[in-house]
Amino acid sequence: MSAKVEFASSEWISYARQAIVESCEGFDLDGIESSFCEEFTDPPAHLSPDGSSLGWHVVVSNGTVLVGAGVLADADVTITVPYEKVLPYARLTNAEADGPDREEFRRNYVRVTGDMEGYRTIGLPWTGTLHDILALVTA
Repeated sequence: MSAKVEFASSEWISYARQAIVESCEGFDLDGIESSFCEEFTDPPAHLSPDGSSLGWHVVVSNGTVLVGAGVLADADVTITVPYEKVLPYARLTNAEADGPDREEFRRNYVRVTGDMEGYRTIGLPWTGTLHDILALVTA
């Protein structure tokens, strides 16, 4: 297993990029135009000295995929959640986190802007697997 890296750090985003790019091998992205962003509010000071939100995003356009750091203002789907509240779940696979506590967490802290169900139906190759891949490397 790879070394663990801090959640939402540049190294963590690099793991996300690698996992997404690898999942796209042999997958036809032509004709898909989509963007997704996760925003983490109230991050630790060492990750955001000015206290602004952290984020990362994925943009699929013109047959290519771009994974980058930062909050994408006009993403098709944005998930916004407080950093400290999501951190325990970021370290768990979906199977490990499944249960009533996770549902309560989602109700109380997760804000989704955009059409998440529509995003899922696009069928991008990392949908449904990326969280578990990243959980294994999240410190």
